[in-house]
Amino acid sequence: MSPKETKKTPVTPIEPEEKAPSSEPSESNRLASKLGVGGGFEGEPIEKTDIENQEVILVDFKIAPSQYKEANFAMLQLEVDGALRTCNIGGQVIVEALEKIQGDKASNLPAEVIFFKAPTKDGKRSYWTMK
Repeated sequence: MSPKETKKTPVTPIEPEEKAPSSEPSESNRLASKLGVGGGFEGEPIEKTDIENQEVILVDFKIAPSQYKEANFAMLQLEVDGALRTCNIGGQVIVEALEKIQGDKASNLPAEVIFFKAPTKDGKRSYWTMK
């Protein structure tokens, strides 16, 4: 065989091993457990863009530190069209508003809310808020 010729070896694909479900909680579940958040909310997840400008019922919420930035985010339990749904929101205006009522949720929830994007003062960007 000359140096320019190469011997081709057939490649056999390796089948991935099927893993049995682990009884160990995932890293995120362990962190959530330590923080006293996560789990507990019923319903399928929904994106905030799917409920933008719609009246929904805020049933409950939990505030937790974000793993992506130096801020908190809110895990929401919502009632949307009669069904329970969950949604995570990191918009600081929303999180700060929820933090104000966190100690007195019993008298403030459930509540009708509308999540929407509001323009900044300069009109060049927008941010999530609620009314």
